[in-house]
Amino acid sequence: MEELPDSLGDLESLIELQLSNTNLSALPDSVGRLSKLRRLRLSSTKIEELPDSLWDLESLVSLDLSYTNLSALPDSVGRLSKLERLRLSSTKIEELPDSLWDLESLAELELSNTNLSALPDSVGRLSKLERLRLSSTKIEELPDSLGDLKSLETLDLSSSKLRILPDSVGEMSELRQLSLDGCNIRKLPSSIGKDLQCLSGGRAPYSSGLVWDDRFLSGKLNQVNNEAGNEANKPKDPDGRQEPPRDSEKLSRTACNPLPSIETAALERNHNHNRT
Repeated sequence: MEELPDSLGDLESLIELQLSNTNLSALPDSVGRLSKLRRLRLSSTKIEELPDSLWDLESLVSLDLSYTNLSALPDSVGRLSKLERLRLSSTKIEELPDSLWDLESLAELELSNTNLSALPDSVGRLSKLERLRLSSTKIEELPDSLGDLKSLETLDLSSSKLRILPDSVGEMSELRQLSLDGCNIRKLPSSIGKDLQCLSGGRAPYSSGLVWDDRFLSGKLNQVNNEAGNEANKPKDPDGRQEPPRDSEKLSRTACNPLPSIETAALERNHNHNRT
């Protein structure tokens, strides 16, 4: 499929439109008439730009533009007031419009493998954000306002250029999973609390200079992944306290890896299966 007819806009009751893995290079302006559309998936298409009418889809809650040739988002993206999930991974995007940070319903933002080099202070306005993926970006530092993301549960910073985390990360009271694989971060902020359950990183505490202290020994952290992909649980020392796992302890990699988008993977598999 390379193009869609203008009559697409006549499907007034359409709720979901799945166009991933096609040769589609453009959407007709009539897409803006799909007033009930909630989910639009355009991943792995040849789309380079989107029609202005797309931003009139007030019912849209999920927009997947990953693996496209998209290089920018217009400021009008801020009109998608109900948007909960935005996927822009593996696009050519270098910066994001200011209006994006006004999407009060946004719960998931995927920006992995983009040319993004910075996040603005206004990222802290995404009060409902639960998952933020910034792996394989050019980001070298994070704004202190990141700590304002009180609903954030998952933060993926793997393979980024980060060397330090702001102390404000510890203010994310709901943060449970932190991925630092492939980063040069050697020390976690002292502000990171006891509620962190999963730390994944190429430089895990027991294999580098990262501090392993009472925050983790007495906390909920029970899964750590080291550089080789080995996973270990917290063992106890002779005094009954928890201590970091030793290199000789190699357990199967089963948990501490919730970062890939399982829903997207399943949908793509089903879609490919249906095409055969």
